[in-house]
Amino acid sequence: MKISSTLYAKQIKSDRQEKGLKTFDGGLGENPFPQPLSLVNTLKKYASLKSYTNVQGIKELREILGDNLIIGNGLKPLLFLIQLAFSKTYANGKIFHIIPSWVSYMEQTNILNIDTHQIIQQDPLGKIQPDELDKGLSLTSEKSLIIFNNPTNPTGLFYTKKEVKEIAKVFKKHKTIVISDIIYQDLVHQKYKNDIGKLEDYYDLVINGASLSKNVACGGYRFGWLNFKSDKLKNLYDCTTILASSIYSCPSLPFQYVALEALKYPKDVRELINKQRVTFQEISEYCQEELSKLNLEYSKSNAAWYFLISFENYKNYLNSLNIFTSDDLCQYLIKNSGLITVAGSAFGIKKKLILRYSYVDLDIKIIDDKMEINYKNIREFLKLLKNFLKK
Repeated sequence: MKISSTLYAKQIKSDRQEKGLKTFDGGLGENPFPQPLSLVNTLKKYASLKSYTNVQGIKELREILGDNLIIGNGLKPLLFLIQLAFSKTYANGKIFHIIPSWVSYMEQTNILNIDTHQIIQQDPLGKIQPDELDKGLSLTSEKSLIIFNNPTNPTGLFYTKKEVKEIAKVFKKHKTIVISDIIYQDLVHQKYKNDIGKLEDYYDLVINGASLSKNVACGGYRFGWLNFKSDKLKNLYDCTTILASSIYSCPSLPFQYVALEALKYPKDVRELINKQRVTFQEISEYCQEELSKLNLEYSKSNAAWYFLISFENYKNYLNSLNIFTSDDLCQYLIKNSGLITVAGSAFGIKKKLILRYSYVDLDIKIIDDKMEINYKNIREFLKLLKNFLKK
């Protein structure tokens, strides 16, 4: 076992900054925007509350998200719990991960020592295709569970209504239980904000997972939830509830009220989400233009703040520098240019010179109640990348 690759990137940044070394952070992907004031005020208002609740959450949360709710300290531990619960509920069941996928999905099943099948996209810079899913899920006749991330980390791509409808047909065919990781759902870029498909509109064996970390920029608050959309999942829900209550009893009560406020989408939450949609679209379009000039292939990011960037067109040049893997490339750029990314291997991508870049290294200031956003670090990142590739 080793530390999470994304959190390791954050540690590298801290270490370099302590040494006074210039650093350009495209690693962790933490939301750089300030959280809405309404959420800060809600936390202050309820900070005195200290009672135990339970893992189903307060009544008001269940009224918004549904009765089959499990809350936890962020989505990450809840994904750990649901994969563990599935392995206990269905002893012969199979868990599937779509590759590339967020690093923690695989890290967790490795820790749990659960046999996991990978469904590898033919195009790591694109999206999973229904026929690829069908082929992968056909490997077992046992009960199956898969994590479907929309929009996706690490590609920064979302699935449209039409695409989700076709994918749902495959899940229905195999009666697959789906953890629908929708943590970036509100962050589809402005131009496409109404185009994203929602799996629960087409399929019932769905468990939605989300948190306060991404859309409202409250990653450190550590509050997330799983919403079981069908009573057909009762056995899995009951098992997950038991495990959750045995491990952490309940999340802090004040943060439940913060989540409640966020889910009401007050004015400043809506404004923040819209600001992010516009900002990240602008940055994505700028980055795509610059990456194309460098003859680099990349995922056409249209949600959240991620790119997968392929350096395969520079393979011979990189090999001459003793760079043969994505890990080699990642470490070389950190050491020689201060450019922090995450190696493609962390997302299950093998034998490809691919890195994930998070375009969140922004300088954001509030001046006279107006938000000023400076992209200078992103511009400098791309400039240094250009210098490296043109040597």
